[in-house]
Amino acid sequence: MPDANTIAIGAPGNDGETGQVRVYNISNSNTLENSFGFDIKAYPIPTRDVVKIELKANYPKLSVVVRNIEGKEMIKKSFNNTNNFQIKIPGDSGIYSIEISAQDKKALLNIVKD
Repeated sequence: MPDANTIAIGAPGNDGETGQVRVYNISNSNTLENSFGFDIKAYPIPTRDVVKIELKANYPKLSVVVRNIEGKEMIKKSFNNTNNFQIKIPGDSGIYSIEISAQDKKALLNIVKD
């Protein structure tokens, strides 16, 4: 039974009669892993394009990797001296992971793209 932890993304087939639907189970929290010691804000979720990330502390260097649902690396970026950044989620609708690393800290977020 669908609930707040379920999302379905569909697309019509080329013949106009068939299609494809993928159903994903996601938790209420988009944070899968977080060793930063505080909540990380990521919004809007779902997104159509750009996700804004806010950390409570400033970091001299942040590394960010975006992967698709299959784990393929889509983007790898670095940000300097910041506690917030924006990142464009490439590709089609689906679920993407964002890995944020700074010093010995790491967070892994799930992001839904419409």
